[in-house]
Amino acid sequence: MRSTRLPSIIGIFKFPPVRKPCLKDGLPFFFSLGSLFLTGVLVWGLTFFLPAEEFTLTKPEGAAAWTGIALLCLFTGYWEEGLFRVYFLTICGRAGIKTLVAVLSSSLVFAFCHSYEGIPGIVNAGVAGILLSIIYLKTGSYHGPALAHALYNILAYILA
Repeated sequence: MRSTRLPSIIGIFKFPPVRKPCLKDGLPFFFSLGSLFLTGVLVWGLTFFLPAEEFTLTKPEGAAAWTGIALLCLFTGYWEEGLFRVYFLTICGRAGIKTLVAVLSSSLVFAFCHSYEGIPGIVNAGVAGILLSIIYLKTGSYHGPALAHALYNILAYILA
């Protein structure tokens, strides 16, 4: 007798279809970028009141290094948004997990992936993860948050 359980489980883990970038991604881009900056500024402000480890970025030197950093940030923005927002939230939804639990779980994992940045980095990524998840779920835009995430990362190097 053939099991019908396996195909339904495999279907849960398929990556959802993603549409091409378009003008509809503009508003989610600006909401995402604003959310990232607001979160970053608030967490940075908290570091004056909380003991925190020092985490610094090294500013790249030369055109080749800046090109490499820009490409890395673009890849990272798309990779993290694709994994933590599009993929994680979609498979949670397919598995019947409540949206709030999915958003908090995704954001918690995202936050701890930034633990190398210390407590401020974990808090920043956790809050940003919640906001980016909400933006993704409300707009369905993958490219807007991914590009905002990439730009935010690049600006972190510029301001280093």
